[in-house]
Amino acid sequence: MKKLIGLSLIAIIQISPALAVAAPTAELKLVGDIRPSACYSKFITGSPIDYGTLPASTLSATEPTKLPVRIAGFSVNCEAAVKFGIRVHDERSATTVTSLETVPGYGAAEKLGLGAADNGANIGAYSLEYLESTVALERLLAAKGSPLYSPDAGGTWVPYTAGGLKVDGGIYSIVEKGPATAPKSYFSMAVYYNVHAVIDKTDNLPITDEMKIDGLATFELIYL
Repeated sequence: MKKLIGLSLIAIIQISPALAVAAPTAELKLVGDIRPSACYSKFITGSPIDYGTLPASTLSATEPTKLPVRIAGFSVNCEAAVKFGIRVHDERSATTVTSLETVPGYGAAEKLGLGAADNGANIGAYSLEYLESTVALERLLAAKGSPLYSPDAGGTWVPYTAGGLKVDGGIYSIVEKGPATAPKSYFSMAVYYNVHAVIDKTDNLPITDEMKIDGLATFELIYL
């Protein structure tokens, strides 16, 4: 019996030093993530723009053929008021027939490609002509907008009155009409463009083969 008691005492003596070196402090950590207010963009008039089937017999052999003007609408909606802009990329830029007249006075930077035929011939070109826009300073409170353009990644801004959307790496933004010279923060924006597409003269195209119009532009949302 004494032997059992002796073992118990030894165990207590061995545990006690561990209690003496317990940490004198405790930590309370606070964690979380802070992210910018998210914005979402979409084409509100639908994509793709479909011209349907165009019989080769309706196209001119000696002159470019202008297709019916269509409207493209693009919108941005944000969780909170955000300062943002848009940069446009032509994913078919190598196929642009820049010599075609989409809109009188438009230069090469305002023309985008329509894809190429199987034999490599470029089908034509199209341009996006600014039509109108709105911005919302508060939720559900829209005002007429005016476009601004920055050629240097947001370093400087100028009112854009040329009409054609340039695909040259510049950034576009929309502000409410007035003397604004720089982008502001908005909850949302909607902008509409006239789409002017032109098919090259069929003397330059393989009209005995089926060709697919294949224009593709990417609108990149830029947080400013």
